[in-house]
Amino acid sequence: SNTLGSLFSNALRFDLPEIPALDNLFSPCGAIQDAESLAASAFSPDKPIRTFFLTNGTTCGILAAILSVAQSKNSSSRKYMILPRNIHQSAIHALVLSGLHPIFIQPNFDTKSQMIHGILPIQLRQTFENLPFNSVAAVLLVSPTYHGIASDLQSLAEIAHEFQSPLCVDAAHGAHLPFVPTDFDEFEILDEFKDDVDMKHVL
Repeated sequence: SNTLGSLFSNALRFDLPEIPALDNLFSPCGAIQDAESLAASAFSPDKPIRTFFLTNGTTCGILAAILSVAQSKNSSSRKYMILPRNIHQSAIHALVLSGLHPIFIQPNFDTKSQMIHGILPIQLRQTFENLPFNSVAAVLLVSPTYHGIASDLQSLAEIAHEFQSPLCVDAAHGAHLPFVPTDFDEFEILDEFKDDVDMKHVL
C-alpha cells in the first residue's frame, strides 16, 4: 500500500552503510568520535572520562570488560571473579569465554518490597578474605539493580582496591543518574580508581 511504501521509504533514508563520512564504530575518528566526546562531557562535565558507544546494549560492555581484565598482564595468575547472583547472563557467557571462575555473592533480599538489593561491603570483604590474596581478576557489581537500587560503591571500591582488584560496574539501568541532582557521584568515586569501568545503556 502507499502507506506502507511511505513508511519504508522514510526508514530507508536512515539505513546508511559504513562510508568514511559516517565514521567507523570500531575505530572512530569523525562523527562517532565527536559524539562519544559529547556523551562523555554530558555524563561527567567536571571529570575527564572516556565513553565508547556499543552495539547490543551493556551486554557487549560486560563481555569486553570481563575479557579485558582476564587478559591483562596483572591477571595472568588470577583465576576468580567476584560477582552477585543477580548479574546479567552476559557475565556468565563472558566467564565461560575468559576461563575465569565465578565466586558468587548472594545479594540481600528485601522481604517487604520483594526486591533484591546490591551486595554489602561486609559481604565483599569476607569473600576476599576467604580467597588467596591476588587471586581475584576483578569484581563485577550491578548498581543500580534492575529495580533501581544503588550499592555503596564508595565502600565496595575501597575494599576491591585494598585487595588489588579492579572494579567493574554494570550500571545499565543508571544512565539517567548523572543528570539527577544528588550528592552521589558515581564517576567521582570511580575516578579515584583508574582501572575501573562503568557500563550504561544509551538513553
